[in-house]
Amino acid sequence: MPLAVAALSLLGGCFTSPINGPPEKPKIAPVDTVRRGEPASFTIVRSDPDRDAVAVTWGTHSGDCPADPAAPIPEDWEPRSLPPTTDARATVDAKMTQEPFCVCAVAVDSHGATSADCFAADPRNGAPIADIKVLEPASMASYPLYSNFKLSGVDSFDPIDPLMFFWTFTRPPSSSAKVVDCANDPQHKQFCFTADVPGTYQVSLAVSDGHGGMGTAEQPLIVLKDRLPCIQATLPDFVPEVVLPPLNNEFSVEVVDDDGEPYPQRPDRPAPHFAWSLRHGNDPLIHLQGNDFHKLPVAPTEFAEGERAQVRVEISDENAANQETIRRQLATCLDAPDCAAAPGCLQRVSWTVQY
Repeated sequence: MPLAVAALSLLGGCFTSPINGPPEKPKIAPVDTVRRGEPASFTIVRSDPDRDAVAVTWGTHSGDCPADPAAPIPEDWEPRSLPPTTDARATVDAKMTQEPFCVCAVAVDSHGATSADCFAADPRNGAPIADIKVLEPASMASYPLYSNFKLSGVDSFDPIDPLMFFWTFTRPPSSSAKVVDCANDPQHKQFCFTADVPGTYQVSLAVSDGHGGMGTAEQPLIVLKDRLPCIQATLPDFVPEVVLPPLNNEFSVEVVDDDGEPYPQRPDRPAPHFAWSLRHGNDPLIHLQGNDFHKLPVAPTEFAEGERAQVRVEISDENAANQETIRRQLATCLDAPDCAAAPGCLQRVSWTVQY
């Protein structure tokens, strides 16, 4: 009797082939925190006790995971496949999502045995990003007094939800600055106010996504002390020499640099003060009372033909300290045709006119 047959006889004449077991349940885990509105990646780990190659079919489904992971994957799961391999780990990208969803995987070995498992993903709500931009005036390290500020939060960001905007700012103690919604926007994306005292205005913006997510940003705005007003442009152009009278016999200050109170003025701010004077020949200078305007018309009959005249204008602003500084400075300038409290900052100009 052959040896192999004898061995089978001793075992009762029965031979049993090895039994194929199912693969291990696939282990599904997110690569990183799953967040609302952001792509999510998952690792799927597969293995087989029999060391068979294992294929994986996986898919995602909005809502809860099924009670039985081994149940057939519904059609709306958009199942996708990983080819058979003995590599344990694979990374897959799921869809962007806003609500809880489920990731399921079915492992199939080379003999058709299966196992399945699911992972319930509950996306966390990320905080939106708040951003403040200074639209007006042009962004700088510090700003002149009476600057009219326009700030915008339009670059604040949330990947999914529309944002709600909440503005606040710290006023210096004596400020009466009023905040206005300068865009007439129900979301209040813009914030406007006029800085009426010097100091640091700390502007804060909070943005909410309506789902508990909140982002904040702050912007300090340094407002300088009031500066002296400066005459920058006149008609006719100011020159220290003798000039002919203008065609319309009119003298004017066209541009004044006065912090946030420039001339031509803004409707909500007072104009600089203009004080005009006239002189016939070598006579004493005559101050024209009640002429607080940027323009002085001179009547054709005011001067005789061939007469030399002088037209003078001096400026100041509402600041009492500035008025005193200018008064002292004008006193030091005596009868000079121009007077500057600082280089390039004139408070007086005089035209010597030959009629």
